[in-house]
Amino acid sequence: MRFKVGDLAITQNSRVPALNNGILVVVTDVRPEFETRLGTVDYQIRRLDGQPFPSVRSFDGERRIYERKNCWCRDPQLKKPEDQGLVDETKFQRRRPDNCELAAFDAFERAIQGLTRNPRSTD
Repeated sequence: MRFKVGDLAITQNSRVPALNNGILVVVTDVRPEFETRLGTVDYQIRRLDGQPFPSVRSFDGERRIYERKNCWCRDPQLKKPEDQGLVDETKFQRRRPDNCELAAFDAFERAIQGLTRNPRSTD
């Protein structure tokens, strides 16, 4: 698997690309080829900004519009941030962040704290 819990990723190859592609997410669970009623999935993800996903199909097949903050996806639906050409974090740290970036840092910190407070077993 290319990602592990806590990794950042960018969504791609969505069935609803105009809404779901290009979202910065954090991986919250890894279950390679986890079988569902709708097919297999590999990762559970959450948006880094804490907002719900625009369009998610739940395991019962129902489409959820701006309802779910977590969703499952397959490996090809994520890419590494560096593949998108995002700035190296050491260069980013050298300049003073603006308010939007500070909010993103806060959201990321909360996501990490949530993962460390609620570890999940993947036996």
